[in-house]
Amino acid sequence: MHSAQPSFLEICTLLRQKNKGFTLIELMMAIAIVAVIAAVAVPSYTDYVKKTTVAEGLAKMQEVKVTVSQEINALGELPDTIVVYFQDTDPDAKFNMVHWHRGNGRTQGGIIEVEYGPGSGDELNGKRLWLKPTLSGGYITWDCYTHYIASRTIPEHLLPADCTKW
Repeated sequence: MHSAQPSFLEICTLLRQKNKGFTLIELMMAIAIVAVIAAVAVPSYTDYVKKTTVAEGLAKMQEVKVTVSQEINALGELPDTIVVYFQDTDPDAKFNMVHWHRGNGRTQGGIIEVEYGPGSGDELNGKRLWLKPTLSGGYITWDCYTHYIASRTIPEHLLPADCTKW
């Protein structure tokens, strides 16, 4: 009895059905691509979160800015009092305090200051951001600075575009 041999087409079909999975090389390439994407994305995401925290501190200062502006308009000069508008003693707080104070030296005239807390991450903890008013011709302009002492200075790459180091 003579058995019929499978045709070339049948052999190819059988081989295709057997090899439905991925090869080791294909899996390794996919993992390498994902690793490269993660290596680029994670640091960018981390910086984005830190920049958002800095901007959040600037937003917390806005309420104080409005109050100080109202007092300047009423008095015709910068307020003298030291006022703490926000203070948090929670050990995991993102912000320790936001306040207005009349200063001397670099802070002459007064500043609104936010101090970042432990909840803001190691790179921002203890760092400070300032808004300094300037009165000119009945108008108030606000300049944004970070602290001049290195241990309290927010890294430049995290500062909003209109903020500078003092």
